Amino acid sequence: MSNQKKLISRSTLTFKAFEHEVTMAPGKTTIWDFVTHDKRTGKKYCVYCALEMSRAKNLIKIALKKLPKDHRFVVVTSSFSEEEETKANEAGYCITSIDTLNKFGREMLDAKSVETKKEAPPEKAEAHGTDMDANEVLDVIDQALAKDKLF
Repeated sequence: MSNQKKLISRSTLTFKAFEHEVTMAPGKTTIWDFVTHDKRTGKKYCVYCALEMSRAKNLIKIALKKLPKDHRFVVVTSSFSEEEETKANEAGYCITSIDTLNKFGREMLDAKSVETKKEAPPEKAEAHGTDMDANEVLDVIDQALAKDKLF
């Protein structure tokens, strides 16, 4: 599997962990790799996975012009500079690293695990060490992508 496909796969798994509906872009008809929809909040994101930001700048400009009005554009990359983050904020899209998405994904899975263990006998629920429940963690990615909390 190519590095680009791995980046897309890892990104979609994180959104799915946050109970987003993920729809892969059909072929090469769009610039973004997938669209995600949070049925709880109604928020929609067009996500583009870029291995290197230096190669993606022109595609991002085009994607922003073609972005549906009710969607937010998100760029997932391996890393980015402060300058690239500033440009993203100025242009009105979100940029994040795959490591940050993975961290949020792990937190979500931990929270879901706690919820499952709370339904189990008390001795098993106490053995896990987190105070967050699944609903609290579900809001993390929405806040981050809405710029309430920047990645």
